[in-house]
Amino acid sequence: MQSRSQVDHLNTPRQVYDVNQQLRWKWDQSEAFGNNLPDENPSSLGVFAFDLGMPGQVRDRETGLFYNYFRDCYDSVLGRYCESDPIGLSGGATTYAYVDGNPLTFRDPAGLYKRPGIAIPGLETSRLGLIRWLLPIGRGLGRVALLVVPEPLANGDFIDPEVMGRIKIFPTSEVEELCAKPDGRDPCKGLRDALRDHLHKLKNYLSNPYDPLNDNLGLLRDNPASRHRNIISGRLTNLLNQVENFRKQLEECEQQHGMR
Repeated sequence: MQSRSQVDHLNTPRQVYDVNQQLRWKWDQSEAFGNNLPDENPSSLGVFAFDLGMPGQVRDRETGLFYNYFRDCYDSVLGRYCESDPIGLSGGATTYAYVDGNPLTFRDPAGLYKRPGIAIPGLETSRLGLIRWLLPIGRGLGRVALLVVPEPLANGDFIDPEVMGRIKIFPTSEVEELCAKPDGRDPCKGLRDALRDHLHKLKNYLSNPYDPLNDNLGLLRDNPASRHRNIISGRLTNLLNQVENFRKQLEECEQQHGMR
């Protein structure tokens, strides 16, 4: 169902209207840290399930906790995260605090560090579309199938525009076809395995640069947030270059052996 979401100065959804301008969902700000349930049937038109919380958060109905992108657990009862900040003290003096205890002024859409509120008069979209880009990508859902840029990484704070341009035109389907094992003997197996391995690294890093497996050298963990954009963009550039290099070598190998 198409719907229109009205948000507050922090971009937190407060009301949702359907195409007939009927109020289907509302979440009054009666508690600063989000510890009050929304009204899912304010107009007696039927329950409208809408699980978005404060910016970047999705409510888990079973536990009552919130997923907050790079962190799996925000507890609105305590007004703090259940897990430490993946960027350590670069996100603030207290690694479990939510926006330094000031949720009326700041927001934390990525679950990393506080940002000032931004006024957005209204957000026209489908309910499915809203939830889709806020759902976890690459955490607990297996492998990332496509070269997808998670929304918190796509706003320019984390990835240089030039690098983002390369990602947007990346020929994912073509490269995945090259990675597929051919029938019979494969004289280019070494290059094919290398391409598959580096494509896997690229997808995993893009899904969550702060995962300890992706930040194995601790560059994001040990450096201030002001340097993260350069670090992430540099790593993505290296991975893109490696994938393109192995792709070129594999295509030349296939051509040399009459496989193209």
